[in-house]
Amino acid sequence: MLEFIRERATGVIAWIIVLGIVATFALWGLADYLTPDSNVYVAEVDGEKITDNELDRRYSQTRARLQSTLGENFNPAFFSEDTLKRQALDSLIEENVLLAQLGDSGQRIGNQQLSSTIQSLEAFKINGIFDRLRYEEQIRIQGESVEGFEQRIRRAILIDQAASSVAHSSVVSDAELDAFIRLRDQTREISVLTIPRARFVAGVEVSDEEIQNYYNENSHRFQTVEKVSIEYLVLDANDYTTDIEVEEVDIQFQYQERKAEFVVAEQRRASHILLELDSEADEATTAETHARAQALLDRINAGEDFAALAKENSDDAGSAASGGDLGFFGKGVMVPAFEKSVFVLAQDQVSELVQSSFGFHIIKLTGIQAQRGKTYDEVKSQLESELKRDKAADIVIERSELLVDATYENPETLSVAADELGLEIKTSELFERGRGLGIASDQQVRDAAFTDEVAQGNNSEALQISGNRIVVLRLKDRVEPQAKPLDEMRDQISIILKDQAANDAAKELGQALLAGLDAGNDIAEQLSENKLSWVEAKFYHRNDGQLDRAILQEVFKKKEASEKASSIELRNGDTVLYKMTEIKEGDPASLSDEQRQVLKDQQQRARGNSEYTAWIKGLKAKAKITLFENNI
Repeated sequence: MLEFIRERATGVIAWIIVLGIVATFALWGLADYLTPDSNVYVAEVDGEKITDNELDRRYSQTRARLQSTLGENFNPAFFSEDTLKRQALDSLIEENVLLAQLGDSGQRIGNQQLSSTIQSLEAFKINGIFDRLRYEEQIRIQGESVEGFEQRIRRAILIDQAASSVAHSSVVSDAELDAFIRLRDQTREISVLTIPRARFVAGVEVSDEEIQNYYNENSHRFQTVEKVSIEYLVLDANDYTTDIEVEEVDIQFQYQERKAEFVVAEQRRASHILLELDSEADEATTAETHARAQALLDRINAGEDFAALAKENSDDAGSAASGGDLGFFGKGVMVPAFEKSVFVLAQDQVSELVQSSFGFHIIKLTGIQAQRGKTYDEVKSQLESELKRDKAADIVIERSELLVDATYENPETLSVAADELGLEIKTSELFERGRGLGIASDQQVRDAAFTDEVAQGNNSEALQISGNRIVVLRLKDRVEPQAKPLDEMRDQISIILKDQAANDAAKELGQALLAGLDAGNDIAEQLSENKLSWVEAKFYHRNDGQLDRAILQEVFKKKEASEKASSIELRNGDTVLYKMTEIKEGDPASLSDEQRQVLKDQQQRARGNSEYTAWIKGLKAKAKITLFENNI
């Protein structure tokens, strides 16, 4: 009934209905309904409930992490919303059982540790320094309280510490490490015979009837993608900054409060003479270049002019003409070896020879600009912009509450919210799930546009998207997927059918050759007729780039060597016969002590992660977990 009210009743009418329900419950003596629990729960873990808001937030984080990992290769059509939601819910359940275990053992995160973690997050820094106002602003924009956010961070730190402690408690013995090396570095002798599918393509003929039948049987493969267009309202902080005035006294106050932030780091000016040396140069070349550089340094130390020698001898074309002058620069600009030398030299001092990835340098320090604080005039414009931005953000937050209320109470239109807020209802072009222009270039907008809620004619939830904008949208037009006409797909289908026939022909020949080998026949004549031959056997390791990965995977599955041939069809349609005739174990003694330690650390982390996963699985098995399927 309450869901019906949310969908159908708004404004005064909705309140009358709700108040009527409250009154009815009061008459029955159910006073608790006067302060009902408004949360919707998706799961319960040992009495601790997980809300739909928590699930939505975790789902968004899971999706964003996946999108960040895949980058341009991310295609939402390949990822089921239900599957991602289940993964997000599983992670929340795992966290809850873990936190319950940690709570029982008395583990807690102190305020100092919490503060240090939050202050280290780049999202809350301005010019590299934690800013309290920015912190609170970012939290508000996310629609969360500071207390709620800090509680989430405490949980995250606690979970991370638990995972780290388990991961670092695992031990790999030397014997186990040796066994792993013998297996990891194992090589196998393989010979291959490739039957290329391309050889059979030219001889394939495809009829109109075959094309028609393939089209009829696979019509789902030849469809246009679903497209939608939307109407939307947008609150953009940038729209308000031009009308905001900032008092001079406020800018001056900010300057005085944040003076420590506004620092111009020390700058140094240097000249150098470079004698280039390739990073892979042999010892003789290195020694010869070093000797030439030392001779130049000796001449400088004997009193010859640095600038003149730089013009005549430096291989740095960009600075040689100006006597080697590089101008002023700060730390982080030059390569490390060069920078380290420059920032320990005294005024007019010449360095010893400095070797970098470019070669040998002789450096002379010619100027020092000490670190200084920026003046008020230097940062006034920046501070004014920041104050305007902060005030604009406050306006957007305040107006976003009105936007949310108006679009929620009037789910069938944006007009009411537009009138109340003085916003223009904008319209997008048609776009797909995976790409769009303008407002639809934002992934969150595209995701919302294709949800069931919006498809049913409702407004979307308020979305915080890139550029400090808040958007609510609704469906304008929808173009259903349609089958592309046969004439448009004829050439593509012809290619598909020819490829299939060529693949089958290569596979058929491969099976015939394999049958002959199994029967003990001499297949030399067949190989000659088809212009095929075995590639000479050689040893390959399991990740060798010289052989197709599919062949290597099959070969390294075999437990013992054999003269018996096998066959495999590659992804490109070629058929390959192969033999694996010898196995050589890896040699643990071939690794240095340093390499062994790195490998041992990796194995211990992998084992630790596996043990952590098993521990969590055990905790879940013991916990009482209830899922509320209708709310997921």
